[in-house]
Amino acid sequence: MDHDNGIERRLRAMETANAVHIAKSIRVDESLEDHEARLRRIEELAPLLKINQFILMGLGGSVIALIWALLTGQVQLVF
Repeated sequence: MDHDNGIERRLRAMETANAVHIAKSIRVDESLEDHEARLRRIEELAPLLKINQFILMGLGGSVIALIWALLTGQVQLVF
């Protein structure tokens, strides 16, 4: 009798652990789907980001050229 109760308790514990594992697995799957959706949205923005990067590189180069011209005396700012 006592031996059977021990086995039943172990089985219930295993079933509970299995149910917890399944619940965690479902949460991980939902999280993965959410991350994949975010990645798809970011991939849609990639061309716009490349255009912005090109524009900002041009502006940055212009600022560097202006600073260099100011340092070498080729340009003067007059107010």
